[in-house]
Amino acid sequence: MHLKSTYRLENDQNEHVFGPGRFRILELIRELGSMNKAAQQLGMSYRGLWSRIRLTEKRLGFPLVMTESGRGTQLTPEGEDLLKKYSVLRSRCQAADDAVYQEIFGDHPIPGI
Repeated sequence: MHLKSTYRLENDQNEHVFGPGRFRILELIRELGSMNKAAQQLGMSYRGLWSRIRLTEKRLGFPLVMTESGRGTQLTPEGEDLLKKYSVLRSRCQAADDAVYQEIFGDHPIPGI
């Protein structure tokens, strides 16, 4: 058994800004160089993917992606930075969660689970 946490970033209005889903979208755009291919890979419509990106950009106040003729879609430097920082945040939070879980539960199974 292990602890599973989801790490979401919210703004001061408690609106979802960034989390695992948006992270995966940006990760695929970076990997595939295309929002359309990323949408297909995720089983989403292009419009749905694009609307999530636009909403996230609006709430962050900076662009995450840029499209260049002949080069497809790339992450902006800010988009790359967000991916990097979120990845570090998630990794450190998971390590802290694991340590707290181990401290509280140790290797002993919980009765009834």
